[in-house]
Amino acid sequence: MENLNAYEKPVTLKNIVKFAVPTIAMTVFMSFYTMVDGLFVSNLIGTDALSAINLTAPVIQLVTAVSTMLATGGSAVIMKKMGEQKTDEAKEDFTFLIIVNVIVGLVMCAAGYLAMDFIFAGLFVFSRKKSLLHFKKPVFRIRVLGSAASNGCSEMATALVTGIVTMMFNWTMLHYVGEDGVAAVTIIMYVLMFASSLYTGYSYGVAPMLSFYYGEQNHEKLKKLVGLSMKVIAVISVITAAASFVMTRPLVSVFARPDNPVYNLAVTGNRICTAALLFIGFNIFASGMFTALSNGIVSAVLAFSRSFVFMLITMIALPLLLGVNGIWLATPVAELMALSLSFFMLLKYRKRYGY
Repeated sequence: MENLNAYEKPVTLKNIVKFAVPTIAMTVFMSFYTMVDGLFVSNLIGTDALSAINLTAPVIQLVTAVSTMLATGGSAVIMKKMGEQKTDEAKEDFTFLIIVNVIVGLVMCAAGYLAMDFIFAGLFVFSRKKSLLHFKKPVFRIRVLGSAASNGCSEMATALVTGIVTMMFNWTMLHYVGEDGVAAVTIIMYVLMFASSLYTGYSYGVAPMLSFYYGEQNHEKLKKLVGLSMKVIAVISVITAAASFVMTRPLVSVFARPDNPVYNLAVTGNRICTAALLFIGFNIFASGMFTALSNGIVSAVLAFSRSFVFMLITMIALPLLLGVNGIWLATPVAELMALSLSFFMLLKYRKRYGY
């Protein structure tokens, strides 16, 4: 059993968690990396400077969108081939897409986004021949790049649209509250981002397994993996929502002192937005699952509806009806609407993919 690779082992909670933990750790670390910036800025300079950070967030999201698209879309293409036992072709495509990503990374560096340390870490890991997936002489296949791009377009769209939604939040808050409102939104986004990183990390972690079992046509393992994943996400959702609600004041106080007007705004907003944590995980997993199953269209519909269409509707309608509280409610209501669509798609395609 110990000599089996992760994909050949039985689908158990223990094996799934072991497989997903590295990506969860990575996404949590990245969220902390962003939060620490905000923590120092808000405490050493002030909440006005924290507002400025949020105003520049869309630029960073724009820069990372392309790599996100290639990484998630490419993973699905490669692991599906591994499941189909096209091992050499998968390794060639893997090396080719890594080269494309390195080129994108160099362009990002030129644009001011320094992420090469993660790229070099990946190069070291996958240069070892004993790894199930390692570098091989690449073969340029334009259709592979096209498949990776089309399959990962939902994740790219999410990254791009998130920037637009952030600007919408900022403009709405500036209109209703002013700069203090933007600072409060920033604090709440940090809390939601940290919780979301758990779901994103888990979804990225199990995505190769989903692609492999789909390529292998192993419906039994695929069905068990999806079922266990839903239970894991449900548990994480309840824990994060409860923790966020109970620890609202301590969390907000890290960024703003109780005598700061931002503090009360953020406390109220976080308690309302915490409801979204009950739905976000399922929506992230559903979109990521369809990407892993090489259905980029459904994944894109889910991601775009969740991150833009539903958010646009709630951001326009709810503040008109409820004022500032409507702004805070926009995210939970949009996520609930997205959850309905996610479960509809999951049920619709259940027989087709055998999960």
